[in-house]
Amino acid sequence: MRFTTTTRRYAVSLLLAAFALSACSEAPAVLPPDAPGVTIAKDDAFTDAVRTADKQSQKDVLDQLASRFGRDLRILPRRVDSDAEPLPIKEHYEKELAGARGWKEFPLTDYGSTWSFAYISPDNRQVFAAVVLNPRFAPEGGGDVPLTILTNLPDAR
Repeated sequence: MRFTTTTRRYAVSLLLAAFALSACSEAPAVLPPDAPGVTIAKDDAFTDAVRTADKQSQKDVLDQLASRFGRDLRILPRRVDSDAEPLPIKEHYEKELAGARGWKEFPLTDYGSTWSFAYISPDNRQVFAAVVLNPRFAPEGGGDVPLTILTNLPDAR
């Protein structure tokens, strides 16, 4: 009889431990929502000169990330008004990633033709980077410039 009581206690303890671990586990990381003012870019959204400059800026950032995350990152084209302030956009993603998920900033080299930033997950396996082309590439009189997201995160469901 004593053996049965001990076995039950052990089984209940294991179940409680498993429940506690599952309750504490993180939800799977997914792509954060776009920052205010950032929208999906259509294929024909920019001139050839802007697309060429954007591709080069993507390559510059991708080269920095490739040794750690590989070159198979998703490239998600977005657009943002050339008059948009960079800080609120960065703060939005920082709040979504660093604040809510414990991600840390990954330093990127500044090339002058873009402003960019990146965050990496606590386990160093996932990355989210944003590359925004310098407003000097905007159409005369203002307009949108490319904002490209480089990531290995899946879309939110």
